[in-house]
Amino acid sequence: MKRLLFAVLAAAALAPAARAAVSLATTTPTNSPISVNAGQTSVPVNVFIFSDTTTDRMQAWQVHLVIAPDGGATGTLSFATPATANPSPAPASYIFGNPSTGVGIEVMNTNMGTDLRADDFDNPPGANVAVPMANRNLLTVTFAASANAGGSFGLFAVQGDTNTAWTDNAPSTQFFATVPNGISQSRIGTVLVPVPEPGLTTAVLLAGAGLAGAGRRLRRRGR
Repeated sequence: MKRLLFAVLAAAALAPAARAAVSLATTTPTNSPISVNAGQTSVPVNVFIFSDTTTDRMQAWQVHLVIAPDGGATGTLSFATPATANPSPAPASYIFGNPSTGVGIEVMNTNMGTDLRADDFDNPPGANVAVPMANRNLLTVTFAASANAGGSFGLFAVQGDTNTAWTDNAPSTQFFATVPNGISQSRIGTVLVPVPEPGLTTAVLLAGAGLAGAGRRLRRRGR
């Protein structure tokens, strides 16, 4: 996607691979997803990392995220934020600190909002930070559900060193434990758009019609 990050990753590709113990995850996991109503925008969702050791150090990161409907879903779900920007504001608890020591998060939000790429690297070149065992954020995103949306939508990270990867302090290209190197996609989240029960929808419509009729009768009596 970018500028100097390509140079960092290219140099990393020439270095011997080191052990990677860093995971990529979200605050809308499949076992506990957030919900957003049709026609509305979701609460903020963090895309974060954590390590299972105290020795991992990060020099750069990049992610390629896509949204895809699960079977039976209708309408669309898209990334409402962040929009395409360079730089994009750093999230709270950012891996490179607040204020950030990175050169700035570059975001590309494309394909009608269903495809999002982002990256950043520490500054000056070669600088790096410890990846803690506690969560540190890379991005904060929100989702927009179309008016006709309903069902379950998956949030995926695209695999591969030009899509979702990070660079350690060697520098060596590393892959997240939850998004290994490959040519596929790894699911890192789920978003639910509730579908109203048919009976409930009918009841609401009938109740609305009844209230409207009562209002008309009252107006006639008041004349």
